[in-house]
Formats: sequence, structure tokens, C-alpha cells
Amino acid sequence: MFGVGARPSRWTACAGRALEAHAAGRSRGALDRMTTESSSARYGLGLHVYLYFWLSLLIVSVWPAGYIATHLFTQDQYVQGLTLLAFLVVAFQGLFWLARRRCSSASLSVWRGLLKITRAMTVGVGLMSMFVAVPCVMAAILISIGASLVSLFDGDAEKAQLRFQNLVAWFDRNRMYQ
Repeated sequence: MFGVGARPSRWTACAGRALEAHAAGRSRGALDRMTTESSSARYGLGLHVYLYFWLSLLIVSVWPAGYIATHLFTQDQYVQGLTLLAFLVVAFQGLFWLARRRCSSASLSVWRGLLKITRAMTVGVGLMSMFVAVPCVMAAILISIGASLVSLFDGDAEKAQLRFQNLVAWFDRNRMYQ
């Protein structure tokens, strides 16, 4: 069977041809999945990642403003409460715009970084995954706003960019695994 002049089996010959074809760049079938690309380059983000990201952005921008507006004004003063709510949401969006401007770099925008954080904290499509990913992204949004405000006093936007890149790297190192 495995003697000195024995012919290779049919499977060995087929596998050998497939490996040669893959090495030559004309692979087919299962060997296409065996690339050195990262999984994020091969596969796009799932819809649930975008859902968790937008849910966290909505909660972090509207919930605190609604909480403050409802506790400062009574039901009789609802016009003033709604005005304060709108003002606080616009103020938060202004701070988030500042964070996007200060923390974005040529290699990593804030949107892409926050989506990477959301993807890193997502362990699947489920309720438990949402309870992990949404608070982490909310914290990352608030930290990026804080980093941009600190960089205003430093006078150097590169420090905010470095802080944001380190934040994304920290979440990526401590990612959730299935």
C-alpha cells in the first residue's frame, strides 16, 4: 500500500491538485475560505451591530435630557420642559459633533471606531448581547466626548485621536467571544 513505487491514493492526488491551484491563485471551493484576510475584511457588519449602535446613540442622547427635563419642570410647565429637552439634545449633538471632529483621524473615523466597539462587544443576536453592547458603546461615546473636551484645553487634536484609538484598541482587546 505505501511501498516504494506505490501510487498515491485518489484523495491525495485531488488534494495535491487543489493545493497547487490555490498556490497558483486559481483556487476553488473550500480553499477560498483559507485566506489570511481578517474576518472583518471578508464579512460586513451585521444588521444587529448597526441596531445596537443606533440604539445606544439614541439612549445616550435622549434619555439624560428627558430625565433632566422631566425632573426640573412639572406637568403644567410642559412647554418649558420640551424646550429644555430640545436644547439638551441639540447640546449633546453639538458635543458629539465636536468629538467626531476632534477624535477622527485618517486611519480611523469615530463612526468606524464606534462600530468596531459595537462589533467587539456583540456576542450574537440576542437580548444578552444587547445588554452588553449598548452600555459599552454608550460609555465609549461619553469617553470620546470627554477626550475631545480635554483636547480643547490641550490645544492638540492628535491627543484626542490617540485617546480614541486607544479606546477602540482596549475594547478590541477585551472583546466578547462566543
